[in-house]
Amino acid sequence: MTEDEFLRKAEAFLAERITDVPGPAVELIDSGVLDSLTILEFYLFLEECHGSPIPAEEASLNDIATLHDAYALLRRLSDAMVDRARGPDVRWTHR
Repeated sequence: MTEDEFLRKAEAFLAERITDVPGPAVELIDSGVLDSLTILEFYLFLEECHGSPIPAEEASLNDIATLHDAYALLRRLSDAMVDRARGPDVRWTHR
């Protein structure tokens, strides 16, 4: 998923819950956009976007501070999944 695709989905998700959808760089928690309930709902939304559960130790509130940060979290988790799938002993060489 590209960042633009994620932002559209996230903005649609937020529009169902709040009246004034913030831009991608707005602090979601500090500005009061997300309260305790919507933080949990947003976390579940991120798991849906990711396609699998997100372990609690893999994410913090800082990771969802803005929509840009949330996308970066999904990219980091996706990259980690690819790295694990490759395994530790895989070496890419050019012949």
